[in-house]
Amino acid sequence: MQQAASIPVIDIAPLVHMYNASSAENPVTPACSEVISALSIAATSHGIFAITGHGIPFEVMDAALASTMDALDVGGHAETECWQELEERVSTRAQGELSNFVPVGRENVGRMYNGDAKAADEAVAKFSVWPSSWEQDPTVAERSCNVWPSTSNGAVLREALEGYYAEVQRVSDVLHYGLAQAIGQPGNFIKDMLEPYGSGILRAMRYQRNDDADMAAPAMAAHTDLGTTTLLLSDAMGLQFQPRDSSEWIDVVVPRGALAVNLGEFFEVWTRGAWRATPHRVSAAGRRGRTSLAFFSNQGIPSPSDGHSLKDCVIVPLDSRYDSGETLQPTEEDSQQSVRWPSYFFERLADLTARKNGDAIRDSSIGGA
Repeated sequence: MQQAASIPVIDIAPLVHMYNASSAENPVTPACSEVISALSIAATSHGIFAITGHGIPFEVMDAALASTMDALDVGGHAETECWQELEERVSTRAQGELSNFVPVGRENVGRMYNGDAKAADEAVAKFSVWPSSWEQDPTVAERSCNVWPSTSNGAVLREALEGYYAEVQRVSDVLHYGLAQAIGQPGNFIKDMLEPYGSGILRAMRYQRNDDADMAAPAMAAHTDLGTTTLLLSDAMGLQFQPRDSSEWIDVVVPRGALAVNLGEFFEVWTRGAWRATPHRVSAAGRRGRTSLAFFSNQGIPSPSDGHSLKDCVIVPLDSRYDSGETLQPTEEDSQQSVRWPSYFFERLADLTARKNGDAIRDSSIGGA
């Protein structure tokens, strides 16, 4: 018998149908209105919820989870085939830029959020995936494109994760369409606001097995997510969230195939705190370990091939007043609440891969869940 879900579970199938058939003339259906209302209630009450009816086939999800575990577990393909060395041999990334394969101990969310340079290593290996379309985009620098291991096992991982990436990016777009309306904006509000940063980054993660099943320290420290939303699929429990006005940590339990959704900091800014970025952490993985696929919406940020600097979008409270003629600049009253994206992305993440001696490495990576 499956344990009851600990967070709201919302069937977004009507929203998926509406999004696929959307046009300026199409009215919002009653079923879709119910979904949008449910999203608003869940965002206000919990800041975290689960979605079903998203349309990602079980076989796509299962293949992505299985290939990630096989690749990133202790003694897995990444270790036995020396994927780190294979990638370093062919990668054109600049020093400090995020690699696809990230071995255990390279990143540390505890150091980033708590400022503790001596925080214990977090025993999680990661493989990051950016849009495959960048490979054919002349405006994207070559070093921003994915580098896949040149082995048969690397090819298996690539097929599985690229398949899942395409599906979860679609779901992210649908979800943003509904969430935009839930905060009283047109369906394309988030897409238009963050243009050209519409792509996400998928982080496939394996939390390594720990023989001390009762270990109290979390496998990943408490944090909130940047940006808009994080869509999470896992093969075991471990994600915990902190309810509003509470110091208690609650295990996230969802039905099989459901995606857990964390709200990021943009919604907290847009709504002046009516919605909030949900504090969450990952508990110790225990003897079985844990595999997780975290999709960070709008965080796939490519380096321009022409060497130019990235243009910032400005996120401000939705009821902000603007200076005359400066449609993207908040007034002085709101300047402390504004977020410049992607500048903020890189500023916040500079310490994620900080060495234990406190020396920071600038990195475009993100945490996980």
